[in-house]
Amino acid sequence: MPHSRRLTACLVLAASFTLAIGCTSDTSTPSATMPTLAAISVASGAAGSTIAETLTGANFVAGATTVAVSGSGVAVTTVTVTSATSLTALFTIAADAAVGDRAVTVTTATGASAARPFTITALRLPTLASVSPAAGVPGAEVAATLTGTNFVPGASTVAIAGGGVSATGVTVASATSITATLAIDAAAVPGVRAVTVTTAAGTTSPETFMVALAAPTLTALRQPDGATGTTAFQILTGTNFVAGATAVNVSGNGVTATNVTVTGSTSLNAGFAVDAGAALGARSVTVTTPAGTSGAIAFTVTTPSQVVCSPSTQSVAIGANASFSAITGYSSFSWAAPGGTPAAGGDVTTFTTSYAAAGTYLVTVTRGTTSTCSVTVRLPAPAIGAFTASPASVTAGNSVALSWSGIVNALSCAIDHGVGAVQCSNSFRSVTPPQSTTYTMTATGPDATSTATASVTVTDPAPVVVTHGTQTFVFTGAQQNFVVPAGTTSLQVTASGAQGGSSLRGGTAGNGGSVTATIAVTAGENLAVFVGGAGATAAVVGVAAGGFNGGGDSPASNNPGGAGGGASDVRRGGNALANRVVVGGGGAGASLFAPGFGGAGGGLAGASGGSGVDSTSGGGGTQVGGGTAGTSGPAGVGAPGVSGFGGTGGAGNVSGGGGGGGFFGGGGGGASTTVSASGGGGGSSFTTPGATSVTHTQGNRAGNGQVVITW
Repeated sequence: MPHSRRLTACLVLAASFTLAIGCTSDTSTPSATMPTLAAISVASGAAGSTIAETLTGANFVAGATTVAVSGSGVAVTTVTVTSATSLTALFTIAADAAVGDRAVTVTTATGASAARPFTITALRLPTLASVSPAAGVPGAEVAATLTGTNFVPGASTVAIAGGGVSATGVTVASATSITATLAIDAAAVPGVRAVTVTTAAGTTSPETFMVALAAPTLTALRQPDGATGTTAFQILTGTNFVAGATAVNVSGNGVTATNVTVTGSTSLNAGFAVDAGAALGARSVTVTTPAGTSGAIAFTVTTPSQVVCSPSTQSVAIGANASFSAITGYSSFSWAAPGGTPAAGGDVTTFTTSYAAAGTYLVTVTRGTTSTCSVTVRLPAPAIGAFTASPASVTAGNSVALSWSGIVNALSCAIDHGVGAVQCSNSFRSVTPPQSTTYTMTATGPDATSTATASVTVTDPAPVVVTHGTQTFVFTGAQQNFVVPAGTTSLQVTASGAQGGSSLRGGTAGNGGSVTATIAVTAGENLAVFVGGAGATAAVVGVAAGGFNGGGDSPASNNPGGAGGGASDVRRGGNALANRVVVGGGGAGASLFAPGFGGAGGGLAGASGGSGVDSTSGGGGTQVGGGTAGTSGPAGVGAPGVSGFGGTGGAGNVSGGGGGGGFFGGGGGGASTTVSASGGGGGSSFTTPGATSVTHTQGNRAGNGQVVITW
């Protein structure tokens, strides 16, 4: 901060006066430099996580520097200035923090820096792919690495079901890796444990961790010897093998155990790769698990035998089997057949392959030495499996699909009447014959051709009679259907979502919304129609069920809320959610008393519900995502809305209202331990891109939904 300095030296001569002798003064203003912020080490973080940040810039002041993040939901703590150009801090992001960008600034006594961006991302459900190592013995502390996705630094926990094993020192190394110490109690019962990872977004599916008690035993090898320069496929037999935690050891040099796979507690597979220069003689083979090492079994390195491929030559047709044999005994063979199916094989004395094209091919077999056979593949005459026209009869101006399949031994294929060359593999070609026509396909081989025909009958089209009308669909609790009338190319559709359920003591449910739009259609196509059902009014006992087609439930409680109303929609090209072309959003359920009213459905974004004193309402669904879940300090939070479905209300002494169904459903309201539960959010409406004359109305539909189609 600017200040002045003044130095004065004076001589006092008397009480009544002062004589200044050599008095001097120095007044100056030191420079005051504003801080700058150049970079933030981690530019984004998921909701519910804690990020250790390093901020770099200039003119930071130890003990007098603060860091601020704009908006709400991010708390900055433990700010430590390590130098004038660097400081560290913890960014703690609330689980309900809104997704989007924030501005970060650094402030000293001289002012605030320019802002740098920091982005909050959505919290995603974690997954767990593996635990390594996958086993340990009682009394051990196993340093384990958990691999998966969406782990959250500072907000991820590891749980182990089954008793006797606990996770300590849990550290999130990255979004895909966690390290932890798995402490196994000395009295832990041997067997499989289930390991899961939990974040604020939810809990992973379990991966296994085994508590192994007894040391392994090894009783047999499939092949007791192997030649230099070969790889012997082995099956090791014994007891107490542990998947993911068993090693095969071969003493001495020149023999390496590869591709160890435990197929069961008494059996495992491995390859014994013997170097070409390995010393001849015996080796000791043992198996090791976390519980110890087995006794040894001998494996002997031998000189390779001369391998012979038989027969040396043969001739087969395309697609026919060509079989070869080699010496017998413990094989360790390696077969190679370039161009064949299969193109390679191993550890068998007889090898069979086939070829899809004519020519001369070589097959080799190796067991230390290599021997070669040859096979000549003949090309038979071409044949056409099938050549059809579908449909076989059309009106003039309509297309026909000429389809063919099962063509073999052909070098080229063609269809007459102007179609020309086509691929010989299974395919089709659309044609529009001007009159009744017989098409001929010709398949050509090296020395012969084959033909097939398909006939199409063409008739004059019947006159199209265009009708006009209106059909109203009411709630039935199931899919309904509408077939587009002949000559109709567009429909006006009005879809109205259903009303949510009310509470037992005054909470007002949200009405459904409506949308009207004109969409393009094709005469004769079938549209799926879903009419939303009203959400159930709060029940004294049991869950208040959400209305048909996406309404969110309200959980059972002493003071239950109402359920969300279902959306009403029309689907084109199928009956999945992805096929919706017009959607009217459903209204949300209410909580116990009047403040917790249900949000209205409809519009590009559904309305939020009413919030209680110690909880918040569910948010309305939008065009890009479900409504946010209602929160609660002392009780259960609601569930967020998703595509097509409203979120369930929070569970507690007073349950939250269910979210309304919609293009994206509204969020469920938060619960309460007193009387302050909140209502759910309304679902959003939607029209497909390309729709015209679109009109949205929010909260205009009471009771069940409705769909009206006019043509």
